[in-house]
Amino acid sequence: LAPGDYTLMAQFNAQDFTPTTPTSYAAIVPADDFLRAGPFYFEPQRKIFRCGMAVTTFLGDYPSPYNIGNNGRVLAVKDIRNRTLAPIGVGSHWNTVTDIDNPAWRDSKMAQVYGIAADDEFYVYLTATRLYGPNAITPGSGLIFMINPFTGGVTELVTAINTPTVVGNTELENNNQGLGNISYNPGNEVLYVTNPEDATINVIAAKNNSSYATGEVIQSYAVTSFTPTNTSSERVWGIGFDESEGKVYFSSPQSTGSVDIIAADVDANGLIVGPETTLFPVAGVMNIADISFSFDSQRMLVGERNSDPHASHVYQYTKTGPATWGPAQEIYVGGAGSNINAAGGVDYAYTSFSGNAPPNDGCDTEITATGNALILTGSLRVYGFGIIPATGNAPGSFANLNSIFVDSDVETGNNEWDKWEQGDVEVFDCACAVDCSQLGLSVSATPEDTISVDNCCYRIDYLNTGPEDVYFLQFQALDGVEINHTGDPYVLAPGFMTSGYTPTSLKIRPVGGGIMPAMANGLISNFCPKNVLAFPQYVLVNYLDSSQVAICTDTLVFSCPVEETCLYIVSDTLECDSLGYKYTATVKNPSGADFPVGFIKLNVEPDIPGLTVLGGEGLILPDTLFQGDTTTIMWTLETSEDLFGDTLCFILSAHDGVEERLCCAEIDTCIAFPACDPCKYVDAMVKPLADDQVGNCCFELFVTDTFTYDPNLIQSIQVNILNPGVYYTGIDATQAQIDGWSISPPLVLPPMTNSVLWTHSSGITPNGVNYNLFDFCIEGTTSTDSVYIEVVWLDADSMGVCWDTLAIFCPECLNVINDTLTCQTTIGPAGGVTQDYVYTFEVFNYSPFAVNTIGIVENPSSNTNISPDVISIPTIPPFSPGGASVPISIIIDGSVGSDTTLCFDLVLRQVIADSIDILCCYATHCIYLPPCDSLPPFLCPNPELANQGPCPLAWDPVCGCDTLTYSNSCFASNAGVTYWTPGVCDTAVMNPDPRVVLSGSLGASGEVLLDWMLNDDPSQYSHFVLRNWPAGGGAPVTLAVLPALAGQQQYNFVDLNAGSGIQEYDVLAVDLDGHPVYSNVVQVLLMNGLQQRAMVYTYPVPATNYLNVTSNLQGDAVLELISTDGRTLLQRRETFQGLPVPVDVSGIGSGVYMVRLSFRSGDIGQQRIVKME
Repeated sequence: LAPGDYTLMAQFNAQDFTPTTPTSYAAIVPADDFLRAGPFYFEPQRKIFRCGMAVTTFLGDYPSPYNIGNNGRVLAVKDIRNRTLAPIGVGSHWNTVTDIDNPAWRDSKMAQVYGIAADDEFYVYLTATRLYGPNAITPGSGLIFMINPFTGGVTELVTAINTPTVVGNTELENNNQGLGNISYNPGNEVLYVTNPEDATINVIAAKNNSSYATGEVIQSYAVTSFTPTNTSSERVWGIGFDESEGKVYFSSPQSTGSVDIIAADVDANGLIVGPETTLFPVAGVMNIADISFSFDSQRMLVGERNSDPHASHVYQYTKTGPATWGPAQEIYVGGAGSNINAAGGVDYAYTSFSGNAPPNDGCDTEITATGNALILTGSLRVYGFGIIPATGNAPGSFANLNSIFVDSDVETGNNEWDKWEQGDVEVFDCACAVDCSQLGLSVSATPEDTISVDNCCYRIDYLNTGPEDVYFLQFQALDGVEINHTGDPYVLAPGFMTSGYTPTSLKIRPVGGGIMPAMANGLISNFCPKNVLAFPQYVLVNYLDSSQVAICTDTLVFSCPVEETCLYIVSDTLECDSLGYKYTATVKNPSGADFPVGFIKLNVEPDIPGLTVLGGEGLILPDTLFQGDTTTIMWTLETSEDLFGDTLCFILSAHDGVEERLCCAEIDTCIAFPACDPCKYVDAMVKPLADDQVGNCCFELFVTDTFTYDPNLIQSIQVNILNPGVYYTGIDATQAQIDGWSISPPLVLPPMTNSVLWTHSSGITPNGVNYNLFDFCIEGTTSTDSVYIEVVWLDADSMGVCWDTLAIFCPECLNVINDTLTCQTTIGPAGGVTQDYVYTFEVFNYSPFAVNTIGIVENPSSNTNISPDVISIPTIPPFSPGGASVPISIIIDGSVGSDTTLCFDLVLRQVIADSIDILCCYATHCIYLPPCDSLPPFLCPNPELANQGPCPLAWDPVCGCDTLTYSNSCFASNAGVTYWTPGVCDTAVMNPDPRVVLSGSLGASGEVLLDWMLNDDPSQYSHFVLRNWPAGGGAPVTLAVLPALAGQQQYNFVDLNAGSGIQEYDVLAVDLDGHPVYSNVVQVLLMNGLQQRAMVYTYPVPATNYLNVTSNLQGDAVLELISTDGRTLLQRRETFQGLPVPVDVSGIGSGVYMVRLSFRSGDIGQQRIVKME
């Protein structure tokens, strides 16, 4: 190529690809060199469906003596575009037509369906029906289904309910009635669906509706022309949409005595507003099942579905004026009988074509109509749809019918009788254009200014040099482009007015009506296409006559840059810094973005050896960047290399947050590295004013300037705190002021000051090495990360020449130290494997108060990815300011995901009375989570983390991660256990141990005497825990904690406050490692005054082999065991002295019995018992 200016444009089929980058670039080709232009990226579409193909519905049936069956298939797409080899006007069907099928198109996957609509993106919508026979529609059944044009997959959009329809839901009232037909409004991306259940036409959001969720009911319009009782017997209720006039067409039901075609207006949002106008009757017809319009709305088809499949008609009408139609033209369907075998479905089709689009004169030249008995000759049974010339045909022979016949389910054998089983047909729309230049009509669009994303506006001129009288101009934007009706709206030339508009359309006429002038330069100014998502943009222009019928259609092509749908760079700079370079970008989250941005990553690609992004590539925004907002971001690129002459290339990715649940990216952005010589000679550093920063955060700042090449280059120094919310609280610059420096703002700082500017009386910054410019203190840190101080050397225009970023550590609450990240792998009972992260750390206390509890607060706080969320620190006393906690661990759910950053708040608390927080502070802490498999396994216990502090003699048991029970968390920590849960590990360990034997008795004054023997070395034990279960059950109560004494094996305790009834006791011997050893449980009976009469106690309940009997009275008594029928099964004399008397009951059967005691004193007591085998 010769050197010069060029434009590179990508050539592609918009049906196959969607561009994700610009599709054209301006390029200046240098001499004897090459140019890398682009990039060009596309999202492949590869839709299964193409314009001109036909989709048809039918009964999903199964083999029977009279039907081969199609195994439940209810839908087929036929590629009828190229009909070169199709038999026409003969008694043979087109058996080589390409048949597209999908396993999801079965009655078991959706339902029996009839009505069809297809939108501009070829999403197909189907309505459930009971037309063909049994197909129960109950609450929850699907009513409207959507077919994906890329995969063929089925989505259930709307379901049935047995209560009235509610706008805003995705449900329609339908009690086993089924829906009627369905039609599509492309201007508003809505569907119109008839519902015979309640005589309503429902407006439903289509797939690409930007205001409502797909399938949402936007309006449920109650028809006023007739009542629901009139539609009760309808199985299909026809509907269509006249786009040129903005009217919904529908039919009246047969039960009204006649069938009329009725029209109702829709508003700018596609909602039906009426009035309902009866246009004309359809003579001799019982039920209109479908209504379809040609692309220019000048012709209309209506299809009948009669109870007699061989007496159902198709009629075509020609428009003679607004909502006015000429006489009916009958279209004959099928070879059987009188050739009136319609099944109700109709649509216009195209001239036979190969390739992606029909010829200019090939739009709506054919009619498709579903029908019965299309061919019944010999063993051939064809049921499906015919392709018929739109000029019409005649009855009689196949030659007269002049049709191509297509079998719907590809089953045409002798026993394939698909009578009454055919549904609707719809042809995917192709773009149809009329050449207006031959009529002398034209419009042109001229840019008003330099074209950019934020400024793309045109002037529209009009010219008519031909014989046609034009009364209206209608503009229809395509591909989702919208016209700027609001905000900064277009401006019409004087003498013109708006006649109607929608977000994507505009109609103009002269004020007062009449014929438009022959020329109108500047007919529209400030015409600015919006929602530009593809390049170039197309706007159809319809020249309308006095009846608002299109004379012809033209197309305007606009070259607005594609509006961004992801965060993009408005402007950026790459500047020198003492650490290397500083990249600063002003970015915008466009209005069309899918999500607010909270996290941005600078992904350097390819990597540059020796260059690292200081602080990491990810940047958490202090304030969420919502759609339409702009912010400035910065990264420091650390390197010792001089990269002047090289280029920094990167992908700037935007995310909803650090979890990166949502993302998009600006691809392949590059910027050249600048020359940085001056910055090699300037430097800054800080030093703490004190070694101990607890309670203070003060530093000295030193600057170095040995740059002499251009003494006048650097004239001031600005020092900025970069962390949001951190600010200066004091500055001391006495010596600097003596040396001629001045500060702005003054030393009496305004609140929340985070930037100060230093200038020198000489007008330039003096040379010097490690000059103490000023001392400062800061506050406001709420993170365990560093605080970053930016030092900027400025020129005479206050523009940055050099930058240096300093990191200072300034915790006000806490810091995390000695932290490790490990992986814990768990194998479940069924063999499933899960992996979680274990984060072990210590906390250094920078707060002014002692701490005994640490809280974990996730972001958001409702998350439950971390456990535990409260940790009691096992130290005595609580760790003080300047002290560190023992090592502790938290479990992070593995589902959080790998290769991500997790941030959470660590809260230091001083807690009293177990749950009252009296002092608190917090800091946000972030950790990076690599793949769990890459980490060492979690070790528990870990001897290297064992604590050596003294532990309280308290019973507050915890279960350690080593599955051992400890007396309290302090013992667990001393064992190297960093993670525990409250309570004992396993109740099985509570079985009595012979090393500890407990006995109990009742004292003379009602006290309980407890004695226990330790049959082990007392020096191996720390303490004893004596527990009591009060009468009536419940949790044990710690009665006393006694130290274990060296050399002493016998211990006793007197319970002076025991309650009445059976009291149970045990004793726990806790060894030096904090592990408990459980004694036996003893029972002691105490009686109150009311109990000093004959009372009987028995246990266990129920009894199996033995029953223990005791009483509040002592002495000899006769013990009897009596059955429910009064028989005495056992009688013997026993002596009761306060201890239970065992009774062998193994020989009696299961049931209810009575134990009776008769004392010599005459007192008698009895108690019912339950015996079980």
